[in-house]
Amino acid sequence: MKKYLYIIMAGAVSMAACTTKFEEPAAPQSYEEEEARTLPTTFTVSAVESINLADVTDEFVPVAVLGASSLPEDATYGDFTVVLDQKYTIALDASLRAQKADLQEVVSKAYGLKPVERTFEAVVNSSVQIEGQGFGIKSNAIDLKLTAEAPMLETSYFYIGAANNWSNTDKTYEFKNATGKDFYEDPVVSVLIPAPVDGEGTRIDNWFKVAPGVCYESDDFWNAASFIGAAENGETSYEGKFVMGQNDVVAKAFNIGPATEECKFYSITLDLLAQTYKVVAQNFTEYIYYIGNGTGWSTSIPLKSANLDGKYVGFGYVDGEFKFKPNENDWDGDYECVGEGLLGQGDANCPAPEVPGYYKIEVDLAAMTYSLSELITTIGVIGPAQAGNWDTDTDMTFNPTTGAWETTITLSKDEFKFRANDAWAINWGGNLDALTLDGSNIMAPDATEYKISLWAWCNDKAHATLVRTDGQDDPEPSDEFGDYFYVVGGDTGWSAVYALRSSQVGGVNTGKYKGFGYLSQEFKFKPNEDNWAGDLESDGDGKVADISDGNNCPAPAAGYYMIELDLTSMTYALTAIPTIGIIGPAQAGGWDTDTNLAYNAEGGYWEAADVVLTSGEMKFRANDAWAINWGGALNALVQNGDNISVDAGTYDVKLFALCDGKAYAELTAK
Repeated sequence: MKKYLYIIMAGAVSMAACTTKFEEPAAPQSYEEEEARTLPTTFTVSAVESINLADVTDEFVPVAVLGASSLPEDATYGDFTVVLDQKYTIALDASLRAQKADLQEVVSKAYGLKPVERTFEAVVNSSVQIEGQGFGIKSNAIDLKLTAEAPMLETSYFYIGAANNWSNTDKTYEFKNATGKDFYEDPVVSVLIPAPVDGEGTRIDNWFKVAPGVCYESDDFWNAASFIGAAENGETSYEGKFVMGQNDVVAKAFNIGPATEECKFYSITLDLLAQTYKVVAQNFTEYIYYIGNGTGWSTSIPLKSANLDGKYVGFGYVDGEFKFKPNENDWDGDYECVGEGLLGQGDANCPAPEVPGYYKIEVDLAAMTYSLSELITTIGVIGPAQAGNWDTDTDMTFNPTTGAWETTITLSKDEFKFRANDAWAINWGGNLDALTLDGSNIMAPDATEYKISLWAWCNDKAHATLVRTDGQDDPEPSDEFGDYFYVVGGDTGWSAVYALRSSQVGGVNTGKYKGFGYLSQEFKFKPNEDNWAGDLESDGDGKVADISDGNNCPAPAAGYYMIELDLTSMTYALTAIPTIGIIGPAQAGGWDTDTNLAYNAEGGYWEAADVVLTSGEMKFRANDAWAINWGGALNALVQNGDNISVDAGTYDVKLFALCDGKAYAELTAK
């Protein structure tokens, strides 16, 4: 066989040997001169057409085409691989085909599963065998265009069905995943809906579909091609496969039968990539319980679900690992950690927080998630019953033995609340035996020193005790103040009145009154609407007293005012209201810019004509700020009331901006 010398590198290396002894050289041996040949280090491949993995039905798919060989005839290629973007290596067969699963994995790692075309730089590697010798060799670079196999997903999806009357404007029930990640990264999404009822409150079937978010911006909502629904209309199975496509043509409606009376909600879970669904009738309890190292693994701290929707909120000291459980006095069905922020029926305790402390604790049993959402570093007493008034808290100290926040403080007979972190985001008020978040002010029973203990837990389970340090009993509460006081003056013709309403603590009037009206002349206050008995007159700057033949309160600059009267300090105050407007997404400015009303002095109301409203929520507020605002039912508006729901239309608006119990509004459709 003819031998070759293969030169695969440029240059030569010479070798010589030296010794100290010389001998006569032997006769030279003679060999046939070897022929020198250069082995190519590259070979040629050409690109294939774009590959959409959703269209590939075989296990293998070609990724390149081998070009004409420039190797010797007796050379053979060995194993092939392809390297994509100099990072991902995939094995190829002799026909330069890759497994479909390997390509899907690479495009998923590099770009995620969104099915759009991705371009990789591809280089094919091989080994070459010639006369038993192996050499590495690689191809030229080509573009490999790949599209992952996955459905095209929208960025948002919403329940639409019997629970929201098939409204194509209502986006209340949005499907969300537990991580907040892109749906291609975390495709498992869920939503919780109330069990549908008819107008009489009777349970009805849960007919529904899933609408993509893009529909809500379209002029043709019902013609979207990416609805999620059932393959057969009226599908009643609680779990299975869904279809995605044209509404009514491909995606038809599910019909999950009426829930039992015990069931309050349905949870609907979709796997958007696997295209599966599961519906569960839920009967969430009012409370679940936190327990852990921070409670000595003995005390169970309640978390409350305000709407029985599986979303629980509470507060407790967390120092070390912990769990949640459905029952206060046993461990049946306890919830444990199955991933970061995730709950399930597992074995692991939830991990300790980095910083031990008192936390706001939230659990969502529909999504099976939990969070320690806010660290509470201080809780204090705030309000005029303590020295700092409403500006500065008297801080309390957490006692891990009792589980309560404690302080000893001298209170005046006035109002106070408890709040966390010297701010109003988290505060407790209302009845001392059953405190609630954002509850009403609390009235101190007497002016004396108290030891205060606060168990800052969830709504209705939070409670506090006030124990006098002098050993005496507190006086029984008495309702010495009436519900209303009245302003009468030149602007009311000294006959008509503006009503002021007393705030209440524990159902008892505080003697602190608030109302609204137009003032430009002198005025007085009186306790009765229809007589002058016990009227109050000016006793100096901002003060009033029951003075026979006293002076009227002086006339302010003409305008609309919030009028406050405090019978505990015998003072009054006026706050000017130059503007009142409509605020909220039902009007053009959203929650940022008001649609202003004009004051009609003759009618005594604020008004605007031809106001265009969309279906949504709104409120009324003064001075482009939230300190003074009206909400709730249109015929019984109150300060800081709920948002007002309105239907789309053009309206004439009238607001009678009066005190709680007297304020109301009229929206007259054009």
